[in-house]
Amino acid sequence: MKLHQLTELRAVFFDLDGTLVDSAIDIYYAMNAALTDLGWPRVTEEQVRLWVGRGASQLAHCVVKHQQVEVDPKAQHQLLESF
Repeated sequence: MKLHQLTELRAVFFDLDGTLVDSAIDIYYAMNAALTDLGWPRVTEEQVRLWVGRGASQLAHCVVKHQQVEVDPKAQHQLLESF
């Protein structure tokens, strides 16, 4: 890219998460609040850090799977809504 082309930019996007901002702790607190609302066991910060980065649906899937109990198919949706 040439320097004169850079002046034509109208927007710049940053992917801050995991680089400039560590949001895993906020996701951990939000997820545990959602789990508490549903009456489910909490998860650890370490678990959340392993599960983040692939979207909220995948995070909810991992959390539901971690519960190790028979979960209603609507449970993941409920968790996402509460989260």
